[in-house]
Amino acid sequence: GTSAHLTNSFLESNRRVWTWAAWVKRSGLGTTQQLFVGGPDDADRLNIRFESDDRLGVDEYSSGATQLYIKTARVFRDPAAWMHLTVAFNSDDIQADRLKIYCNGERVTDLNVTTAVPLSYQGRINSQATHFIGKHAPSSGQYYNGLMGEVHFIDGQDLSPEAFGFFDGQGLWMPKPFKGTFATGGSYGNKVTFAPAILNSGRAGDK
Repeated sequence: GTSAHLTNSFLESNRRVWTWAAWVKRSGLGTTQQLFVGGPDDADRLNIRFESDDRLGVDEYSSGATQLYIKTARVFRDPAAWMHLTVAFNSDDIQADRLKIYCNGERVTDLNVTTAVPLSYQGRINSQATHFIGKHAPSSGQYYNGLMGEVHFIDGQDLSPEAFGFFDGQGLWMPKPFKGTFATGGSYGNKVTFAPAILNSGRAGDK
């Protein structure tokens, strides 16, 4: 992908519960591409990304040590299709539900769990650090190659994909406006910086 990406400097907030969702349409395949990353440096950050084998992976490092690593068994290799991804994190839940991944409204259950989410784990997402959409943090490279829309980050809530979409009469997953609230510290285009164009948005976190 190109070097275009979004950044947002978060304040410290709920590091145990959050939801990220977005519509994505891939253009390039076979390379590692970051979707959402948060944390102060390479040794302390969480990544949601397409990996070089075109599977979706979520991993986190703290002081350079792996704290969680979960990857889908399915691959995502259709550059012609839009798809909706939801990643819900809740380290206070039972182990099987601490990290949930959904695609087009359906939960992805075939996962390769290398390192499970520890109970009540305080992750790097929602830490007082820069968060990135579309690139590795803070390193350069691993840019997302494709289109992305309706990106939501919900602070302090473990949401299902029904908060962002619905099945139509033909059984197709469709977008809908998010009618919930963004908890304190949440972000939806709030003072983001688009690099390299440096485009600032002043929209507040709550709609």
